[in-house]
Amino acid sequence: MAAMVRLEVYSLPITETERTPVFAIPDTLTYFQNSREPFIIQVAGQRLVITTASEDVAQMFTSDELSFNGIMKILHRDVANISEDGVSTIWRKPEEGFESLFPNPKKQALVHTGRNLFHKQALQGGLLEDLTDRFLGRVEKSTRWDSFFPGTVVASEDKERIVSLHRWALEVLLDAATGAFYGESMTKVLPDIASIFDEWDQNAFLVAYRYPDFLARAATVPRDRIVDAIARYYELPPEQRSDAVPYVFQQEDECRHAGLSNLDSAKLMMMLYWAVNTNARKAFFWALAHILFRPALLASLRTETSPAITPIQPDSKQPVTASTPVKIDYHYLLDSCPLLNSTFNETLRVNTASSIVRDVLSPCTIGGKRIPADCKIFAPQPQLLFSTSGFGPDAGEFVPERFMDDKKLERSGHYRPFGGGETLCSGRLIARREVLAFLAVAMWRFEMEAVGEGEVVAGVVGKGFPRTDAGRSLGMSVQRRGDDVLVRIREREKKETAKGME
Repeated sequence: MAAMVRLEVYSLPITETERTPVFAIPDTLTYFQNSREPFIIQVAGQRLVITTASEDVAQMFTSDELSFNGIMKILHRDVANISEDGVSTIWRKPEEGFESLFPNPKKQALVHTGRNLFHKQALQGGLLEDLTDRFLGRVEKSTRWDSFFPGTVVASEDKERIVSLHRWALEVLLDAATGAFYGESMTKVLPDIASIFDEWDQNAFLVAYRYPDFLARAATVPRDRIVDAIARYYELPPEQRSDAVPYVFQQEDECRHAGLSNLDSAKLMMMLYWAVNTNARKAFFWALAHILFRPALLASLRTETSPAITPIQPDSKQPVTASTPVKIDYHYLLDSCPLLNSTFNETLRVNTASSIVRDVLSPCTIGGKRIPADCKIFAPQPQLLFSTSGFGPDAGEFVPERFMDDKKLERSGHYRPFGGGETLCSGRLIARREVLAFLAVAMWRFEMEAVGEGEVVAGVVGKGFPRTDAGRSLGMSVQRRGDDVLVRIREREKKETAKGME
């Protein structure tokens, strides 16, 4: 039996800029001499258990004494703003009157049966393949030279464009996800959804950290516009949105059958829409930022990935340009591009800012310490992902080849960017596919370089490598306000090689 060791309490004075206990971790690790044992910090009267050991995190994913349900209820009430009746409805179990339209052998509530439907769509065979084709088709079209979203181009000069990497990632991947899941009618319901979603995503921390309503309008106003758009989408006749994936209709039917109002159903779907869109575009942003600031890496990746891109030319006499439609072989990107996948994995390692959180339902022992009930236990991801014991003395550096040189790292207990247990990200497969495809087709079509800090091109001034903003980051890191990468883009000249068109 583990020793009943008392957890020492470290009191933290909280200020306006220190909105989350994650800010306290480096100081408290020093205070406890980096023992990696669990400890409690006290923030504004609330006691929070913090653990930074990979073995403890593994236990968090499997322990019956810990649960994520309480956190989800907080998200439903405070972030999604679902009504009290709505929260009761989505958490009602079969023994309390809930009857699912779908097989429910575990006798789960609506919140879990809905999640199971999404798991099926995002992870199961043919459904995943169809979803992938939908995503990649839209990514391919949106990255053609003649199809750039107007908001992404900040300046043009001769045959060059200066593109905001932030907006490019946002516009292309938000369009891909919106069209792939919901079909064309969703983009028509709210044409400027990219800007509205960006405003919400940049400020969602205000409601997540429970700012007063009058201080959180930068988040609540765009959130409510997205909810309203989804509610109006639900009101369209089914035949006008028949190009949506099966999950969208199944989730809608399940909510209606359970008695959830149209507005609360839209709020619940908004949380899924946010989850699908918030991290993939940030992963692309940071991955391409790291690549652009390493020209040798860009050249190597372009060579590695070019065989995955095949021009579609009905007329072979027409020249191949950056506007020529192409087929993206994502199987090749996944299976035959080790440097690309390693760069993606390293991006997740360096730019994941989330914490793994659980409610303690009953007293339990973690890391040799007795954890009391009725508190929360946090495992801040950066403390795992930057651990020298997990990734070596250069853990603080971005090393593109890291996961290629040591293939065991991706299965390491220190590396859990997609979470684990009941919160293992269902969208992890489609996220990797869409980001890798976007990177590959962009490198194949364009010559790209970052406009250097202070460099003036076409009237715009370049910036340095973007800085992260831990205070606003809820999943993947967000960059500080005003930080961006301005990318100089021009069409690449294509040449025929033994490996295909490069």
